[in-house]
Parts: sequence; structure tokens; C-alpha cells
Amino acid sequence: MSGFIYLASPYSDLDPTVREERFVRAAKTASYCFQYGIAVYSPIAHWHPIAKIRDIPTDAASHQKQNDIFMTASVGIAVLCLPGWQKSLGVQYEIKWASEAGLPYVFVRNGWEIVNHAKEVWGLDHSVHGLREKLGSANEAALLDSDQHNSGGATPEGLD
Repeated sequence: MSGFIYLASPYSDLDPTVREERFVRAAKTASYCFQYGIAVYSPIAHWHPIAKIRDIPTDAASHQKQNDIFMTASVGIAVLCLPGWQKSLGVQYEIKWASEAGLPYVFVRNGWEIVNHAKEVWGLDHSVHGLREKLGSANEAALLDSDQHNSGGATPEGLD
């Protein structure tokens, strides 16, 4: 099966430093998945740089219509459980939307957990060696980045 995973993650905050940190984590997570051949769409990684160069709203409600289109086209949703995810109106909307649409979703802490669940949850085939081999050993450190690689499974309990 082919397709992409929609990466839900918190973003909105009054503190621009928090928004930047959330963007970096979402982008690292999407990058990690890419290196293992898993296609991911992250609205945060997509829109944050655009919002920085253009004066567009950064709240979830302003992006809801476009996010709905991407969720509809996705094979499922990975909820990146960064601090604040449980209070995020956008993330809570995306979880509810997925549940009502019957779209499979999982709670994750990093890209490694998405790659780990790709076949089982979303039916996505990926090559653990495909893009990783093409990128070479220079990216090995990024693949084993401590905030991306661990051996625990993620559940909503105890996250955040």
C-alpha cells in the first residue's frame, strides 16, 4: 500500500520560542520518516516557514479547511505528543476528526515510532535501508538522534 501519514502536533502559543521548538520537532520527525521511506505531511512543518515570511494566521481554525483536505487524503494520523498536545485545539480536532472518519491514528513521541507502526497500523510498506543507504553514513547521527529514537511504545497516558 502507498500513501502518506498526516502528522498532527501542537503549534499555537503566545511565545514564539515555543512555536519554533514545536516546528523543529515536527520537522525532525517528518525528516526521520522520510529517511526511512515513509511519506509524512506535517501542517506545522509546511506552514511555519511560510508564516514567518508572509503575514498569515497561525491558529488551527484558519488552517482547518486545508488540514481537512490533507487528512481526508491520508492513510492515517500520527499524533506527535509534544508538551501541550492535550490542550491543543488543533490536535484535539484532528483526533476527533480521525475517530469520526474511521481513520487509524496512533500517539507517538518521535519519528522512530511512526516508522515502527507504519506497516502494522497504516499498511505502508517501507524499506528500512532504501533512502537510508542513499543518504549514507553522514546522516547516521540524525537517524539516531535521541529525540527520535527510543524503544518504548507511545500511549496517551503519561505523555505531556
